[in-house]
Amino acid sequence: MSSILYDDIELPEDLSEDASTLIQELLEKDPEFRLGSGDAGAEMIKEHPFFKDMDWDHLLQRRITAPYVLGNEDLESQENPGCQAPALPPTAARIPSELQEAFRGF
Repeated sequence: MSSILYDDIELPEDLSEDASTLIQELLEKDPEFRLGSGDAGAEMIKEHPFFKDMDWDHLLQRRITAPYVLGNEDLESQENPGCQAPALPPTAARIPSELQEAFRGF
């Protein structure tokens, strides 16, 4: 919990600069400075350099093809264990109010 609130974000070095800044700005701990939290909201995110080649109208019209679509064989692959389907469905757990309070406005 304290890591979420106080630690710096560690990103893989092979991410592009645009991807790194997008992630860092979306995960900004102070909501006043977080990308997308101002009056412009989603427009701020859409204008980020990471999305410079994105045609938002085509996306809205579903005219953009996904670069890669996972299939069941990908979920079962031992080469990508992070994508394996969970053995059991997650259970809903009540989050204590003091933990919820830490995320107010996030």
